[in-house]
Amino acid sequence: MRKPEVVVGVDGSENSVEAVRWAVDYARAKGLNVRVISAFDIPWRIFITPTSTDENYADAAKEALDSPMERAFPDGTDLQIKRQVVQGRPELALGAASKNAVVLVIGSHGVGLLPGVTLGSVANYCVNHASCPVVVVR
Repeated sequence: MRKPEVVVGVDGSENSVEAVRWAVDYARAKGLNVRVISAFDIPWRIFITPTSTDENYADAAKEALDSPMERAFPDGTDLQIKRQVVQGRPELALGAASKNAVVLVIGSHGVGLLPGVTLGSVANYCVNHASCPVVVVR
């Protein structure tokens, strides 16, 4: 049987860094595993004006995964953290991951297109649809 885990969604933003820190601190205190997820969706417009490839989106998601981890814990951490890049809409990927999580941790807003919005679309979806408690880190 799998050990219970804290799932944290990241997008490379500063809020992702804070979400990772919170998730790791919580997991350490509760004796849980941590899984960090970066999800990416390939927009339909790539088929009309192919300026990027599938690999470009995957590479960007990998960077969005690694960057918050390195910024949050430049010297590493004592916890073993599973890192996962998922192709698909971020809110749906995190919603699916929440089914096996003790808690889902996300930043309040990240790389979205609407400045000044206090709760991003991914966070809003997760708060309303996740299968576990959601912590939104500001």
